[in-house]
Amino acid sequence: MDRMLKGLIGFWLYGIIIFFPNLIYGKEIQEDQLKAVFVYNFAHFVTYPEFTEDAQTPFTFCIFDEGLFQKALDLTIEDQLINGKMPIVINLDHSQSLDTCKIIYIPKTEQTFYAEILAKTRNKPILTVSDIKDFASNGGMIEFIRKRNKINLKINNQNALQSGLIIKANLLSISTLVEP
Repeated sequence: MDRMLKGLIGFWLYGIIIFFPNLIYGKEIQEDQLKAVFVYNFAHFVTYPEFTEDAQTPFTFCIFDEGLFQKALDLTIEDQLINGKMPIVINLDHSQSLDTCKIIYIPKTEQTFYAEILAKTRNKPILTVSDIKDFASNGGMIEFIRKRNKINLKINNQNALQSGLIIKANLLSISTLVEP
């Protein structure tokens, strides 16, 4: 299968998961489960700069949350590969390095510290994601926005580009973009 067809199939499945989750799960899913699926799928819609990493280096999701979101993300990535790499989830504290992270999820509980976290990731190829209000407008890359029982996305593509990340057009097209 060529890359374009894989991308279209992935985008189609992404749309079904977003707009019709009851068709897949047969029941209402929890917000943390849906956010975990989003975060996992972001890895497929972002192009990272070329690295000299070996195939054994995992694709690392970093989070500041030991609750339901971590459990949901662990279940979501189980038995999956991202660009041929095994994904792992690391729960961080504020003293740890962020350099091995590919995607960082910063929950609302970290609102006091998110500016400090963003300062550590600035200009590094690390996708930052959060549900903190105005996150994308204040230095983050992808913000979850809840509207009428749906989760929408707000993306600051300029921040992503400055960090060497390219967010694919099919993700940008279903998101609200932060104007520079």
